[in-house]
Amino acid sequence: MRRMASFAGALAVTVGVMVGLAGTASARPDPIPPEQCEWGGGSTVFNPHSETGLTCQGGLFDGWPVLVD
Repeated sequence: MRRMASFAGALAVTVGVMVGLAGTASARPDPIPPEQCEWGGGSTVFNPHSETGLTCQGGLFDGWPVLVD
């Protein structure tokens, strides 16, 4: 009985961590200014699928939407 309780507790912790990490990974980043993209080593490119029409390509902010000036 004690082993089953330990297993259930370990399973609950494991599932909780996995769900918590999955929620964090799926968060959509907020748009950044073009200067921040360039500071991070990227460049601003046109992307018709982005909510702002621009995306940072490369560097620290690769894939983040870029604000339109």
